[in-house]
Amino acid sequence: MPVKFIHSRKLVLEPQKGSPWAEEMVLNPAVVEDPKTGRIHMMFRATGPWPSRQIPGRPMPYPIFLGYAYSDDNGTSWTPDFSRPALAPALNYEINDIYIRNCDGEKVVNHANGCIEDPRLFFLEGQCYVIVACRMMPPGPYWINDVPTQCAPDWIRTPENPFGRAASGNVTVNVMYKVDLQRLADKDYGNAFKYVTHLTDPKYGENRDVLLFPEKLVVDGRRQYVCLHRPR
Repeated sequence: MPVKFIHSRKLVLEPQKGSPWAEEMVLNPAVVEDPKTGRIHMMFRATGPWPSRQIPGRPMPYPIFLGYAYSDDNGTSWTPDFSRPALAPALNYEINDIYIRNCDGEKVVNHANGCIEDPRLFFLEGQCYVIVACRMMPPGPYWINDVPTQCAPDWIRTPENPFGRAASGNVTVNVMYKVDLQRLADKDYGNAFKYVTHLTDPKYGENRDVLLFPEKLVVDGRRQYVCLHRPR
């Protein structure tokens, strides 16, 4: 049964002074209802200045994080957790560190190393997932100067770069994570998310806003999973 949300003009979330990762912007939320508990879970995009990862001579990085909030009254009120991000980029600059273990334990490229934004929560065959738009390097103050590589290390423009346009152009790549809603509710963020795979190929350039249909559709005479995405 679809969730019946309470609609109002009341402010739900806003930037938080004292929470560096969420003091500049809070926006672009996604919500999903846990069918076991009825709780509505929210993940929201947030950013703030991050001086500890600033490269000398480069602009201040503004990594993008995902925060967590929940509602037990169909969206009438929300309880956010601004103590720490729920899902945060690793913010590694060394080539050998830009890898992650996926849900099968395999070592893969971490396309979510620099920023994680614009969540889309959904269920697929009983499992909750989130699809997020990611960059390999953190952005700078993009609302002032939208140059995706302005905070990146020099090696992205050299033959030593093993990641192609994912690093050299810092293009957006869509990544899917498994989500454990109980661990999310318990604020056990380190174990609530498992990296599954990237869904778009950075060699084709900027791409974001992937939407995966929750049920297979008949395409070319057989049932297949289908997604929509926004390349440019």
